[in-house]
Amino acid sequence: MENYNENICREHLFSVISVYFSKPILPFLGTLTLLNILPAFLYGCSVPEPLPQHLQEKTVNICLAGTSVDIKELDIFVFDDDRMQRLDCYQKITDPLSWNEEVVSGNGDRLIAVCANSRKSIQDWSFLSSLAALKEIRMQLEDDSIESPFMSGIMSVPSGESGRQAVMNICPLYCSVELRSLCCDFSDKPYAGEKMTDVKVYLTNVNGECGIFDTNDILPSRIINAGRLCEEDMDMLPAPSMLMREIPGEVGRNIIYPDINLICYPNNSNAESPGTPFTRLVIEGKISGSKYYWPININREDSGGGVCRNERYIYNVRITRKGSTDPDIPVKTEDMDIRLSIEKWTEKEDYPIIF
Repeated sequence: MENYNENICREHLFSVISVYFSKPILPFLGTLTLLNILPAFLYGCSVPEPLPQHLQEKTVNICLAGTSVDIKELDIFVFDDDRMQRLDCYQKITDPLSWNEEVVSGNGDRLIAVCANSRKSIQDWSFLSSLAALKEIRMQLEDDSIESPFMSGIMSVPSGESGRQAVMNICPLYCSVELRSLCCDFSDKPYAGEKMTDVKVYLTNVNGECGIFDTNDILPSRIINAGRLCEEDMDMLPAPSMLMREIPGEVGRNIIYPDINLICYPNNSNAESPGTPFTRLVIEGKISGSKYYWPININREDSGGGVCRNERYIYNVRITRKGSTDPDIPVKTEDMDIRLSIEKWTEKEDYPIIF
């Protein structure tokens, strides 16, 4: 299917004309629109009067600074920066790498919101009329992707001259939990020398739903893998590797580097309760044929705030004794040597978008 960009503007006459001439989409509708508005320009007017200031167009050169992942599509919204924050202009870009056209908005203060890799059609956005309505939209984890994650950002553009440049930061909605290294050392234990087998690494108590512009104080609204690995929950994911990976072979005293990267949506609940469980990284394995679990509350050490948007939680783990028989009981500090580092996603070079 041929890629296309579609421009949808509201309330501004120049926007309707711009859409019609920029793309041959819905030509019949566009023709009717022009026939309806053309008499207003031609009848009784020898010299057209200039548009009012608030209807005059402006352009802003926006550079998107995001993560080092592919941007396959963009949905760009422009809103009036006032109390109502009504939609001024919408643009769908299906081929960002080759897109070099301009989209104009009305003059005055504006808010620009960008969604990347939303996997939504133009019709999915058709009901939007304000920024408040856009912020009500929620993303499901099973609709997201590690390779091309959903990303979003928002910025204000004050009234002023056309052609100015600005940088917008967009970032993934999810966060990443990585197990960089793993080993088990049972020295001075009755089972010294034993190794772990049938090792799995997965996330439990995962927040499966999040508002597309949420940033702070995000509570879980739908739990995936509540308390343990749930086969039914895993089946609904497009790729189970989003939440679970297996480590082949045995794990012993020699450090291995499994390169495991799992994702989840933010969960910043201050206190754990049945409705707000902490998200956990669980290492599961067998020792002498018996199954054990080593659950770790993610970023709860030293009063950490839980899992936050657009962060990478990188764990290096050394297991020193047998774990729990319950995957929902966090291990004690003396059972494991846990080293956690927290990083932001690596930013990529600015990506130019013309407004």
